[in-house]
Amino acid sequence: MVGVLELLNLTNQWKYNQAGIDLGTSWRTTNYNDAAWASGRGLFYIETASLPAAKHTPLAFTNPRQTTFYFRTHFQMPSNANAVVLTSSNLIDDGAVFYINGMEAARIGMSNGPVFYATLAERTVDNATNFDVIKLPNTNLVVGDNVLAVEVHQHATDSTDIVFGASLHAAFTRQVPMRPRLKTPTINENFVHLTALSESGYLHVLDVSTNLSNWAPLRTNTALTGEVQFDLPFIPSTGGRFYRMRVIDAD
Repeated sequence: MVGVLELLNLTNQWKYNQAGIDLGTSWRTTNYNDAAWASGRGLFYIETASLPAAKHTPLAFTNPRQTTFYFRTHFQMPSNANAVVLTSSNLIDDGAVFYINGMEAARIGMSNGPVFYATLAERTVDNATNFDVIKLPNTNLVVGDNVLAVEVHQHATDSTDIVFGASLHAAFTRQVPMRPRLKTPTINENFVHLTALSESGYLHVLDVSTNLSNWAPLRTNTALTGEVQFDLPFIPSTGGRFYRMRVIDAD
């Protein structure tokens, strides 16, 4: 099974720092305290030209003019995400480095090699009218809370504009559970003894029918682990009965 989950959109809230101070590397880690940073929604901008998405949070240059801006936000990764492919669509003027939980994940418009506060972008963007779409590795993801940190760099010390906005989507596969199986039942005068074989970690419904057309749930949301036995009341006067197990979505 394949699904696509929106983790962040272009108008998400971010914490940001535009103070023009070299923050080193600690700012990108998960336990960094960004409580004193300002908060705003994308797009972030110093730009008079029209952009392909709405402008929300204006930025400001320092004096002397800073060349690096810092951004941090959180996103939640569900526990059922398996073999995740992360795709990020961005408006960047001029370059940026992306980090997931403190580890570098991607670059846009930045040269290879170490990146410092004073490192300039290797490309110049006149106006941020085109989205940069990138793949991010899933190797540093955790179930639950994750931190995406981005540093945006100017191409020149006298650059007159900056734009930042990012969305994040996860395409993931969920393991298809083993089809549940019912062994041939045994019957005594009071009970039908059913043994079900299935895979742990999924929810199931045990259905009953008298005609193979109309089914009714008999036991629901039963978490099976390996082999489980059901003892069901046997009522001879009701005629024949049919049983089936089916998997339901636990999400």
